[in-house]
Amino acid sequence: MRDLGVVDSATRMANLVIRIDDPYALKTDAKPLPFGSYVEVVFNGKQIPNLFKVPQELVTDDRVWIIDQEDKLVPKTVHVLREEQANFYIDSGVKVGDELVLTVPEFPQIGMSVVRSNDRSEVLVNQGAASE
Repeated sequence: MRDLGVVDSATRMANLVIRIDDPYALKTDAKPLPFGSYVEVVFNGKQIPNLFKVPQELVTDDRVWIIDQEDKLVPKTVHVLREEQANFYIDSGVKVGDELVLTVPEFPQIGMSVVRSNDRSEVLVNQGAASE
């Protein structure tokens, strides 16, 4: 019926509300399902292509900073589809292979030169996740 919007950080399990037409098997020969029981549920979801998981602190005013091919800072306007704990899931504005700046200068400027460090940028990869 609906997603409660809670994901257990240890198990990565989501809390969902489901509807069972005859849980106590009053109308069928099925096995009754006592109140409070755990069940395993299989359902179809929609895969979202080109979904990126980005730490919240890197998104300001719906914008992230990318390093272009000339090692210059470039802002990219992004669309945040979902927020989950300390991360945003972005579905547009960046693409696979974009190099995301992880340590943004205090006053970043478009075209500012970037000195690369192995631990200061991250190449984005598709983090496709199910929705609905």
